[in-house]
Amino acid sequence: MQGNQPKNSSKQGKEKQNKFFEVIDTDLQSKKTCFSLGKPLLFLLMTLLLFTFTILFSKRTFEEVVIYDKEGKPQLAPERLEKLKEDTTSVNKCHQYSLFATKSDWYPCYTCMDTSFVFLLRGEVWRYGKHCPKDRPRYSDDLLKSMKLKYKIEFKGNLLQCTKMEKQKIYTYPLLPENLKRKKPLGHPAGNKNDN
Repeated sequence: MQGNQPKNSSKQGKEKQNKFFEVIDTDLQSKKTCFSLGKPLLFLLMTLLLFTFTILFSKRTFEEVVIYDKEGKPQLAPERLEKLKEDTTSVNKCHQYSLFATKSDWYPCYTCMDTSFVFLLRGEVWRYGKHCPKDRPRYSDDLLKSMKLKYKIEFKGNLLQCTKMEKQKIYTYPLLPENLKRKKPLGHPAGNKNDN
C-alpha cells in the first residue's frame, strides 16, 4: 500500500497543480478583459470630462460680451469685437496646401485596406488640406522633417474657395498619374483619412 501512496499523492498533486494554474489562467484572462475594457472606458471618461470642461469655460455671460456706451446703448465689448475681427479676417486669408514626400520611402497610409504604409517616391503627394492661419503654421518644421514631408501652398483664397480646391484635389487624386502607376492605386491620398 505504501508503494502506491506516493503515486496517488503525486497524481493528486498534479491535479491540484493543474487546477491551480487553471484558476490563475482564468484570473489573468478576466484581468486582461477588464483591462482591455478599461482603456476605452477611461478614454471615454476623459473625453467627456474634457468636453464638459470646454463647455463650462467657453460660455460667456451677457455681461462679459456686452457693454453699454454713454447713452446706455448696448454694444460688443472690445475683447469680443477683437475676437470677431480676428475670426472673420482669418477665414478670408486661407490657403490650400499639399504635403509631399521629401524622400522616396514608406509613409503612413490611412486609406490602405491591407497595410498601414505605402511607398511614395520623392515629390509624390501624401496629403491635401486647407488652413486659415491666425498666427501659427499648420504643422511645425520639426514635425514635417520627422515625417519626411514638405508643406507646399498651392492656392490662396477665402475659406470657401480653399475648401473647394481641397475637395477637388482629394476627389481627383485617384486619377493622378503617380497613383495610377501603383500596383494597387489608392482611393484617397495616403495622408487623408477621408474626403475632408
